[in-house]
Amino acid sequence: MTQRPRTAWDLLSDVIKYMKKHPEEYLQEYYVARRETIRRRYPQSRCETAYCRAGLIVLLHDGEVPDLDVARRAVNILGLRKEDCVRLFSGSACQYVAGLVPPLGIIERHIPDTNSREYLRRGIRGLRTFMQCHKAHLKHRLLPEYRTAE
Repeated sequence: MTQRPRTAWDLLSDVIKYMKKHPEEYLQEYYVARRETIRRRYPQSRCETAYCRAGLIVLLHDGEVPDLDVARRAVNILGLRKEDCVRLFSGSACQYVAGLVPPLGIIERHIPDTNSREYLRRGIRGLRTFMQCHKAHLKHRLLPEYRTAE
């Protein structure tokens, strides 16, 4: 992460590197938690969204996570529609096998310990799957600071 990312693909690749380097800081469940809750439960948190994927995207791009709708900011950075990012930002993304939410009525699930390798692996696998699904867009989406005025 020495060179600033130019594309949304590069930024998401940096998010994966960050997650690997700081596995204890990744916590997808608290995507919608209030800042006060995060500050109380995770005082070491820099992004104060409990390091969910949306929070990491904003943190690595902007250098901080201001008081705003983190998901909206992350969607704007990636240049996608909010609907495209629902599973990526879901608080239950690491709870179900393969990070997929089961059909309604099925409540069987395995929730790995948030400090486990399995939890981190699911978080990274979900991000990589998202990247592959949106590969063409993400590889061509220049981040705002590299776009020229049209």
